[in-house]
Amino acid sequence: MAKQLDLNDAPMRGLLIRVPILCALLMVMEGLDSNIISYVGPLIRDEYHLSARMLGAIYSATIFASLAGAAGIAPLSDRYGRRPLLLATSVVLSCCSLAIPFITTAPGLIALRVVVGLAFGAAVPTTFALAADFAPDRRRALIIMLVTSGVALGYVLAGFASAAVVPMFGWRVLMLGTAAASFLWTIILFFALPESPEFLHRTEPNSHRTRRLFETLGTTRPAARTRASLGANALALLRAPYLRTSLLVWFSVTAVYGVEFMLGFWLPTLLMGQGYSVRAAGVLTAVGKIASIFGSLIMGWLMDRSGLRPVLACGYALGALGLLGLTVALGSPIFALPVIVATCFFVDGSFSGAQALTVSSFPPDLRATASGWVTGLARVLGGGIGTLAGGALIGAGYGVGTLAAIMLIIMASGAGAIVLLQRQEPTVAMAMVAAQ
Repeated sequence: MAKQLDLNDAPMRGLLIRVPILCALLMVMEGLDSNIISYVGPLIRDEYHLSARMLGAIYSATIFASLAGAAGIAPLSDRYGRRPLLLATSVVLSCCSLAIPFITTAPGLIALRVVVGLAFGAAVPTTFALAADFAPDRRRALIIMLVTSGVALGYVLAGFASAAVVPMFGWRVLMLGTAAASFLWTIILFFALPESPEFLHRTEPNSHRTRRLFETLGTTRPAARTRASLGANALALLRAPYLRTSLLVWFSVTAVYGVEFMLGFWLPTLLMGQGYSVRAAGVLTAVGKIASIFGSLIMGWLMDRSGLRPVLACGYALGALGLLGLTVALGSPIFALPVIVATCFFVDGSFSGAQALTVSSFPPDLRATASGWVTGLARVLGGGIGTLAGGALIGAGYGVGTLAAIMLIIMASGAGAIVLLQRQEPTVAMAMVAAQ
């Protein structure tokens, strides 16, 4: 009888390389679609005579809608497949980019940004889940963090595209160009993106497309890490053996979301409060964001070699030390750059690693459900509260020392949760084996 090869036996070639690249590029395009508004928002505000408060409502509509997308829509991919949902969200985001130039009222823009939040919130965990489904154990963390880096690259491209297009052609041309690129990318995905091998093996094991996919992969089944679960629904996350794991993963992810959003939104403000010019603050922040991409890739490589949780816990701890360094470094341009680079390297690298932690902590048929609920709640509670708290503290007159101390405590607490999760894992693993 022929040996039953699984995905972990397959060499890293063909679809095992192509799918993560497609997922990363999908995150680039969806990050571009969802975040281009932050660059054209001030222009829309001035043209339509909107208040700063109304512009804030337009921005925040996406954050809160993303919870519904992540928790309510992404889990559908565990039941109906990753591919159709990703194609649908790509079409929706393309249509939203196309519609923005023609919406001239604040309620209309808010409604449109709610739709963007729903689509983006659903797309992110589903993309992570698909990438994880195609990832052998030996490369899973690096692949997930590569995909996560696509969102950061989308932010960077949005800035460069805005700088290149808006001064010459205006913000409407930028939005229409973004929509055109996104529609083109959707067409490419339609022909190039396969369905998840985990999903096909579970739902239609004897179908022609399942056999063809595994023949292309050179395997006969998904990775042997497939484990029994209690069904693809959110309630399974609150039952044994997943409850404690769910809480620890959620706490650690929420912690890094809070720090990521607080640092991302308010670092330029803190720099300008220390006497830096707008241009200098922008350059320092951009260099930090570039460092974050390298942080994601290097930490992902280390996770695959030395273990996801130990490396991630160290990343959280080193990120906390970097935040401690901010309390003294921002006052001196000589020290500000290396400390900001190091802080973004570890904080953003840990942010990417948190996505890998989520999809690695649950079985395949719970993967998108878990990722959707964990990241959705973390984005709203950690990201939303972190952003609001940063603004409230700065408005109350508190400086970089207070904000850095708060972020340090949050990151250290997240590291502690990962250490507890590491101790929990053997018990969870035995329980899941017993459930098979």
